Amino acid sequence: MGNCQQKNYNYNRSVGNNTVKARKGTAMIVYTKLWETLKERGISQYKLIRQHGISTGQLDRLRKNENVSTYTLNALCEILNCDLSDIATYIPDTPTAKEEK
Repeated sequence: MGNCQQKNYNYNRSVGNNTVKARKGTAMIVYTKLWETLKERGISQYKLIRQHGISTGQLDRLRKNENVSTYTLNALCEILNCDLSDIATYIPDTPTAKEEK
């Protein structure tokens, strides 16, 4: 049997117009802004894969807010001509009182 981790989400966090499930005690970086920036720049996921060499695996990890390499983040910033804050958001490990409800 493999080592599967069950993700227990304890609260929701608002990031822009989206809600992201987060785990208490776990700081995380989410990539919801990436999809907004892609849309604003008129760049599709297909174009990222075919013209810029971003792997489907990396895009899948970005969609799931999983770990991605700094190389990938750097490449995305170069492709989109943007700052890291335009594609990623840091969510601290402690939710606000409003978010715990």
